Amino acid sequence: MSLVKKEESQVVGSTLRDVLSARKRRTALLLDISGSMSARTRNGKARIDLLRRLVAQVPAGTQAFAFNSSVQEAPLNAIPDPSGGTRLPEALKEMHLRGIGRVVLITDGEPNWPAEALQQAQGLHVDALYVGDPPMPDFMQKLGAKTGGTAGLYDLADKQLLDTVRGL
Repeated sequence: MSLVKKEESQVVGSTLRDVLSARKRRTALLLDISGSMSARTRNGKARIDLLRRLVAQVPAGTQAFAFNSSVQEAPLNAIPDPSGGTRLPEALKEMHLRGIGRVVLITDGEPNWPAEALQQAQGLHVDALYVGDPPMPDFMQKLGAKTGGTAGLYDLADKQLLDTVRGL
Protein backbone atom coordinates (compact mmCIF):
# COMPACT_ATOMS: atom_id res chain seq x y z
CA MET A 1 0.00 0.00 0.00
CA SER A 2 1.43 3.37 -0.98
CA LEU A 3 0.96 6.45 1.15
CA VAL A 4 0.14 10.09 0.44
CA LYS A 5 1.14 12.94 2.71
CA LYS A 6 -1.89 15.04 3.66
CA GLU A 7 -1.56 18.53 5.17
CA GLU A 8 1.79 18.20 7.00
CA SER A 9 1.50 15.19 9.27
CA GLN A 10 -1.42 12.92 8.42
CA VAL A 11 -1.01 9.88 6.19
CA VAL A 12 -3.83 8.07 4.37
CA GLY A 13 -4.23 5.30 1.81
CA SER A 14 -3.67 6.55 -1.71
CA THR A 15 -6.97 6.04 -3.43
CA LEU A 16 -7.76 8.61 -6.09
CA ARG A 17 -10.41 10.08 -3.79
CA ASP A 18 -7.82 10.46 -0.98
CA VAL A 19 -5.32 12.14 -3.28
CA LEU A 20 -7.91 14.58 -4.63
CA SER A 21 -9.28 15.27 -1.18
CA ALA A 22 -5.81 15.99 0.21
CA ARG A 23 -5.04 18.34 -2.69
CA LYS A 24 -8.28 20.26 -2.24
CA ARG A 25 -7.51 20.91 1.42
CA ARG A 26 -4.25 22.72 0.68
CA THR A 27 -4.45 26.37 1.64
CA ALA A 28 -2.35 29.21 0.31
CA LEU A 29 -2.09 32.95 0.74
CA LEU A 30 -2.61 34.86 -2.51
CA LEU A 31 -1.09 38.32 -2.12
CA ASP A 32 -1.79 41.31 -4.32
CA ILE A 33 1.47 43.05 -5.23
CA SER A 34 0.04 45.26 -7.98
CA GLY A 35 1.23 48.85 -8.28
CA SER A 36 -1.54 50.16 -6.03
CA MET A 37 -0.04 48.27 -3.07
CA SER A 38 2.64 51.00 -2.94
CA ALA A 39 -0.06 53.50 -1.86
CA ARG A 40 0.10 54.88 1.65
CA THR A 41 -2.49 54.03 4.28
CA ARG A 42 -4.04 56.57 6.65
CA ASN A 43 -1.15 55.96 9.10
CA GLY A 44 1.38 56.94 6.41
CA LYS A 45 2.84 53.48 5.81
CA ALA A 46 2.87 51.81 2.39
CA ARG A 47 0.37 48.97 2.03
CA ILE A 48 3.13 46.65 0.82
CA ASP A 49 5.18 47.27 3.98
CA LEU A 50 2.20 46.46 6.19
CA LEU A 51 1.47 43.37 4.09
CA ARG A 52 5.05 42.20 4.51
CA ARG A 53 4.83 42.72 8.26
CA LEU A 54 1.58 40.74 8.37
CA VAL A 55 2.89 37.86 6.26
CA ALA A 56 6.07 37.62 8.36
CA GLN A 57 3.85 36.71 11.33
CA VAL A 58 1.90 33.84 9.77
CA PRO A 59 3.00 30.31 10.68
CA ALA A 60 6.17 29.03 9.04
CA GLY A 61 5.43 26.65 6.21
CA THR A 62 2.44 28.62 4.98
CA GLN A 63 2.48 28.62 1.21
CA ALA A 64 2.21 32.08 -0.35
CA PHE A 65 1.88 33.35 -3.90
CA ALA A 66 2.27 36.96 -5.02
CA PHE A 67 0.46 38.26 -8.06
CA ASN A 68 0.28 41.35 -10.20
CA SER A 69 0.60 41.04 -13.98
CA SER A 70 1.99 37.54 -13.29
CA VAL A 71 1.94 35.09 -10.40
CA GLN A 72 4.85 33.55 -8.50
CA GLU A 73 5.43 31.56 -5.37
CA ALA A 74 6.79 33.93 -2.73
CA PRO A 75 8.69 33.08 0.46
CA LEU A 76 7.01 34.66 3.47
CA ASN A 77 10.11 36.78 4.13
CA ALA A 78 10.58 37.96 0.53
CA ILE A 79 7.37 39.48 -0.83
CA PRO A 80 8.27 41.30 -4.09
CA ASP A 81 7.93 45.03 -4.61
CA PRO A 82 4.61 46.23 -6.04
CA SER A 83 4.22 46.76 -9.77
CA GLY A 84 1.87 45.96 -12.64
CA GLY A 85 -1.83 45.24 -12.73
CA THR A 86 -4.22 43.04 -10.78
CA ARG A 87 -4.50 39.89 -12.94
CA LEU A 88 -6.47 37.80 -10.51
CA PRO A 89 -7.83 35.36 -13.13
CA GLU A 90 -4.32 34.13 -13.92
CA ALA A 91 -3.49 33.87 -10.22
CA LEU A 92 -6.60 31.77 -9.52
CA LYS A 93 -5.81 29.55 -12.49
CA GLU A 94 -2.36 28.99 -11.00
CA MET A 95 -3.98 27.95 -7.70
CA HIS A 96 -5.84 25.22 -9.58
CA LEU A 97 -2.65 24.11 -11.34
CA ARG A 98 -0.79 23.92 -8.01
CA GLY A 99 -3.53 21.84 -6.38
CA ILE A 100 -4.56 24.56 -3.95
CA GLY A 101 -8.16 24.19 -2.77
CA ARG A 102 -8.47 27.09 -0.36
CA VAL A 103 -7.20 30.59 -1.08
CA VAL A 104 -6.80 33.45 1.37
CA LEU A 105 -6.74 36.44 -0.97
CA ILE A 106 -5.36 39.72 0.38
CA THR A 107 -5.94 42.54 -2.08
CA ASP A 108 -6.58 46.27 -2.24
CA GLY A 109 -8.69 46.41 -5.36
CA GLU A 110 -10.75 44.86 -8.08
CA PRO A 111 -9.08 42.69 -10.67
CA ASN A 112 -8.61 43.84 -14.24
CA TRP A 113 -11.18 41.25 -15.41
CA PRO A 114 -13.73 40.53 -12.66
CA ALA A 115 -16.01 38.24 -14.68
CA GLU A 116 -13.05 36.10 -15.72
CA ALA A 117 -11.80 36.03 -12.12
CA LEU A 118 -15.18 34.74 -10.90
CA GLN A 119 -15.07 32.05 -13.57
CA GLN A 120 -11.54 30.98 -12.59
CA ALA A 121 -12.58 30.87 -8.93
CA GLN A 122 -14.95 27.96 -9.57
CA GLY A 123 -13.85 24.93 -7.58
CA LEU A 124 -11.84 26.98 -5.09
CA HIS A 125 -12.79 28.19 -1.62
CA VAL A 126 -11.76 31.86 -1.52
CA ASP A 127 -11.65 34.06 1.55
CA ALA A 128 -11.33 37.59 0.14
CA LEU A 129 -9.69 40.02 2.56
CA TYR A 130 -10.00 43.53 1.14
CA VAL A 131 -7.33 45.93 2.45
CA GLY A 132 -7.95 48.94 0.20
CA ASP A 133 -9.83 52.15 0.81
CA PRO A 134 -13.48 51.80 1.82
CA PRO A 135 -15.97 50.88 0.62
CA MET A 136 -15.17 47.29 -0.25
CA PRO A 137 -15.91 46.61 -3.95
CA ASP A 138 -19.00 44.46 -4.64
CA PHE A 139 -16.70 42.04 -6.46
CA MET A 140 -15.19 40.87 -3.15
CA GLN A 141 -18.64 39.87 -1.80
CA LYS A 142 -19.43 38.07 -5.05
CA LEU A 143 -16.12 36.21 -4.96
CA GLY A 144 -16.58 35.06 -1.37
CA ALA A 145 -20.22 34.06 -1.93
CA LYS A 146 -19.57 32.23 -5.21
CA THR A 147 -16.81 30.09 -3.69
CA GLY A 148 -18.31 29.34 -0.28
CA GLY A 149 -15.72 31.61 1.29
CA THR A 150 -15.90 34.93 3.07
CA ALA A 151 -15.26 38.57 2.22
CA GLY A 152 -14.48 41.49 4.44
CA LEU A 153 -12.90 44.91 4.73
CA TYR A 154 -9.73 44.98 6.84
CA ASP A 155 -7.07 47.47 7.87
CA LEU A 156 -3.55 46.17 7.18
CA ALA A 157 -2.32 47.86 10.36
CA ASP A 158 -4.97 46.21 12.55
CA LYS A 159 -4.14 43.09 14.59
CA GLN A 160 -7.61 41.77 13.69
CA LEU A 161 -6.36 41.01 10.19
CA LEU A 162 -3.53 38.83 11.52
CA ASP A 163 -5.98 37.01 13.79
CA THR A 164 -8.30 36.48 10.81
CA VAL A 165 -5.53 35.13 8.59
CA ARG A 166 -4.30 32.78 11.32
CA GLY A 167 -7.86 31.57 11.90
CA LEU A 168 -8.52 30.64 8.26
